[in-house]
Amino acid sequence: MFRPISAFLALALATFLLPTNAQAFLWGLFGRDEQWRTQDPIAQSEQARPIMEQAQQAEGNGQWKKARKLYDKVYNRFPASEQAAEAVYRSGSISMERHKWKDALASFHALLQAYPESPHFNEVITNFFEIAAAYEEGRDIHYLWVFKYYDTRKAIGVYETLVQMAPYSDYAPVSLMRVAMLCRRDNNSIGAMDALDRIINNYPNSMLAADATLLLADYLSEDVDGPEYDQGATREAMSYYRDFLTLYPDNPAVAQSEKGLAKTRETLAQSKFILGEFFYKYRDDYTSAAVFFNDTITIAPESQSADKARDYLAKIEQIKARFPENNWPVRRDWQYLFFWRKWDPMKAPVPPPSEERTEGATPAPAAS
Repeated sequence: MFRPISAFLALALATFLLPTNAQAFLWGLFGRDEQWRTQDPIAQSEQARPIMEQAQQAEGNGQWKKARKLYDKVYNRFPASEQAAEAVYRSGSISMERHKWKDALASFHALLQAYPESPHFNEVITNFFEIAAAYEEGRDIHYLWVFKYYDTRKAIGVYETLVQMAPYSDYAPVSLMRVAMLCRRDNNSIGAMDALDRIINNYPNSMLAADATLLLADYLSEDVDGPEYDQGATREAMSYYRDFLTLYPDNPAVAQSEKGLAKTRETLAQSKFILGEFFYKYRDDYTSAAVFFNDTITIAPESQSADKARDYLAKIEQIKARFPENNWPVRRDWQYLFFWRKWDPMKAPVPPPSEERTEGATPAPAAS
C-alpha cells in the first residue's frame, strides 16, 4: 500500500545525501569512492598520474585487459583529475579495437556527457557511427557466442544518440537516413517517415535532403491501402513529389518522382470517383455526385477514372434536362432491397413544373 508520508521521508533523506559541491554530477555519474567528496581536482590529478602511466605502459605492451581496468580506475576514482577525460577515451578506444561495442559505447557516452570539451569529440562521434554500423551489420555480434544476429534496435538507438549528441555534425543526417532504412526494414513506417521528415526540416541543405523527400513520398504512397480508404497520405505524398520536382529539377530521380506523382494522382482520382459513384448509385444525389466527378477530372484528367467520370457527368446532364427543377425522384431506403432491379431515373415520370420536390415522394419504378 502506498504511504505518502514514507515517500516524503525517503525523498527528504535522499536530498540530504546528495553531493553538494560544484562538480557533484561527476561524482553521481562515476564516483564509487567517498574520497571524491573531500578531494580537490589537484589532489586527484596527483593520485591518478601513476595509475595513468601504468595504464599507458600496459597498453603499449598489448595488455589490453589490464590497461582498460587501469583506465577505468582513473576515471572511476578520480573523475575530476586532468587524466580522467583521456582515460575514458583510451578505455573506449581499447574496447573499439577489441570489438567490445557495448563497453566502447558506455565509455564514449560517458566522455561526451561528462567531458564535452574533450579534444577527442570528433573521434568519438566517428566511433559512435562505427558502433551503430556494427550493430546494424551484425559485426562480431553473436547470440550465445555462436549465432550471428543483427541488433537493429540497438543500432537505431546509437544512431539517435549520435544525432542528439552532435546535431550539427555531418554524421547527423546520415544517421537519420540509416534510422529510416532500419525502421522501414522492420515495417515501422511511422519511425521511418519521422526520421526522413527530420532530415528534410532540420538539414535542408544536406546532400540527403533530396533522397529523403523522394523516399518520404514513396513511403506515404506505399502505405495507402487503396482508393477506397482515406486519402490523407496520398495528398501528402503528392505534396512531397511536387516539392521534389520544384526543389531538385536537375536530380536524376526526376523521372521516378514524376511517375510517383502520376500514380498518386490516379489513386486520389479513383477515390473521388468512388465517392461520386456512391452518391449517384445509392443516394440519388446527382449534384454531389457531379462535384466528385469534376474533382476526378481536375486531379487526373488523362486517367481512366476521369473518362468514366465524364460518362457519368453526361448522364447527369440528361437527368437534369429531364428534371429541370432538380426534382428528380429519390428512392426510399426499403426500395434499395430490390437489388435485382436496375434503377433508371430517366424512366421515372416527370412531375408538374410547379410541384416541389420532396424526398421519397416519387416512387421508384423498377426497370426490366
